[in-house]
Amino acid sequence: MSRSRWTMLLGPPLLTVLAVASAAVVPNSRLGVRAGALPNPRAIAECANAEPASAAVNTRPVRTAQGSWWRLMPVTDAGGTLTDWTLTVGASDARAASFTLPPASFVSGPDHGRLVIAEDDGARSAVRVLDVAGGCTRTLDLGAAIARRAVTDPGRDAVLVHLLDRNSRGDLGTWRVPLDGADPVRVLAPIPDAALQAAGISQVWATTLLTSGDGSRLAVQSCDPEACVTRILDLGTGDVLIIDGAHGELVGFAGDNLVSMAACGGLPCGVLSWDLVTGLPATLEASAIGAAVSRDGRVVVAVRDPGAEAQALAIDASSGSRELLGVLDAGTVPLGGMSAVAGLETALDAVGLVRDLGQPVPLELGPRATSPVTRPLETQP
Repeated sequence: MSRSRWTMLLGPPLLTVLAVASAAVVPNSRLGVRAGALPNPRAIAECANAEPASAAVNTRPVRTAQGSWWRLMPVTDAGGTLTDWTLTVGASDARAASFTLPPASFVSGPDHGRLVIAEDDGARSAVRVLDVAGGCTRTLDLGAAIARRAVTDPGRDAVLVHLLDRNSRGDLGTWRVPLDGADPVRVLAPIPDAALQAAGISQVWATTLLTSGDGSRLAVQSCDPEACVTRILDLGTGDVLIIDGAHGELVGFAGDNLVSMAACGGLPCGVLSWDLVTGLPATLEASAIGAAVSRDGRVVVAVRDPGAEAQALAIDASSGSRELLGVLDAGTVPLGGMSAVAGLETALDAVGLVRDLGQPVPLELGPRATSPVTRPLETQP
């Protein structure tokens, strides 16, 4: 596998420079991102006035949710070894702040104004639920197991965590960890060897968690550098659908479809929509440089012909109808899936845009079209 293919599995290239700024909604005629200055990082503090332990992750006041965002930048020593991460967060009603995370850390969200951070110091793991507006966390101690990935459990007072055995690095499955300190409960067992063999995977290198917007489904993707297999768990019934056809990183849930990138050696790459009843894929876009799913279920892809500017398209995952949204600034792509470097909480009819510099910004899609439509680009100055 080429290095570019492995980069796709783990997210966009990790950046050595990060700038942060406030930004308004981006007009559809040209969809850009602006840059600013990075605050000085500090340690994350426990919330001084913690909310009741029974408070659900998704019950944050709406005023602090929409517009919440985060970005990561690596901190390296003189030899180029990763020593820390700088996590910068912001909200519509709070100033940007930055925090220091250990090298083995992963960030997801925001979900109702909160991030979930899985981190490990080499001896113990913890999952932090960070209040973006307040800039403080509540910490769940996972003990000796390694918490490799964690996401919010929408509609419940818990987070979902993928755990590994610290000594053997063996898969311990995916667990629901209540925020009130109650004992964790396993919701999905370790991936069966037969499922890995069917996908041609001898050893799992990376695991990704992704929940549907309504909290009814959980996707657990297991990958090596050559292939991926994804299990979709119905959190209500416990039913599991396995997708072992060729595919790449997950993008998001769109109604009764799961959207993923195709199995590619780099970008551009195809975008696939997997039917969650049949488990069969359809190609939404053959050549995209990025993709995201809005909370109302529309798939936004960025496409670029050789020598041309990138354009954003909105695609209905069920019908395949397409709507042209506008031209993207150079280096700007939709923010989708479990990005390794950034996140943004948007309205139902919007997705985030991210660039190599600056905070993520929203792209509003407008009301959902009732029939296939292609809107001409606005005239450029």
